[in-house]
Amino acid sequence: MRNTLIALFLFAFLAGCSFNPSKDSRGSYKGSYYVVEKGDSVYLISYLADKNVNDIISFNHLKPPYTIHPGQKLNLWRPVYIPPAFDGTGAGDSQIASTSTTKVAQKQSTSPVVQPKSKEYVEPQTTQNNNKTVTQSTSSYAKVGRWVWPTRGRVISKFSVGDQGNKGIDIAGQRGQDVVATAAGVVVYAGNALRGYGNLIIIKHNDEYLSAYAHNDSLLIKEGQSVKTGQKIALMGSTGTNSVRLHFEIRYKGKSVNPEHYLQ
Repeated sequence: MRNTLIALFLFAFLAGCSFNPSKDSRGSYKGSYYVVEKGDSVYLISYLADKNVNDIISFNHLKPPYTIHPGQKLNLWRPVYIPPAFDGTGAGDSQIASTSTTKVAQKQSTSPVVQPKSKEYVEPQTTQNNNKTVTQSTSSYAKVGRWVWPTRGRVISKFSVGDQGNKGIDIAGQRGQDVVATAAGVVVYAGNALRGYGNLIIIKHNDEYLSAYAHNDSLLIKEGQSVKTGQKIALMGSTGTNSVRLHFEIRYKGKSVNPEHYLQ
């Protein structure tokens, strides 16, 4: 009997330690890769995995308009570098060194001197991706002048760090209350695919910042749409939660930051 109990304990312990990358009840994702599901976009996956969208694009060698397909496996970390095998003669190393030297010499002798261009605003371009409008990069140097509060109300849950912490703040209010864009940008997601977030909106402000608005009763904007600071984008609700509230997040290069340090 004692041996049976010990065996059951060890089995339960090992099962608890096993690793299975999956979405938890909050809608986050842990793992080194992500298998694309229907309706996913690179922006949604970057939000889900707490990764910078530009890193995901780079790690997977995606080209504009960054089309992805259900079943496709996307790396969430930079692939490990595997050096070429040594053939025992050193010929490969000599050839690589010779080729590199030749290319450098050619580049130095033939490349014209190019003066740096002044930064100019680049108008957003939209393309179609999986029947959804995906906005390519706005201006990487377009700064956010100010961040306004996304709605009126009392903060009932503050930002906290850690895997089980609150990635943003929760603001209490009345059902149907206005939710506004905290800063100007482009809507890169509007839907309810992430468990625990209900009706969710994600706005891209530049190549560094995203903001998110969760638990809305209804959404008033669509993906690919440009919005202005303070523009009404949704009505407050309780989708994905048990009380009327707005869950609001700001992410910098894919990482959650404390919104109260930004809001004015």
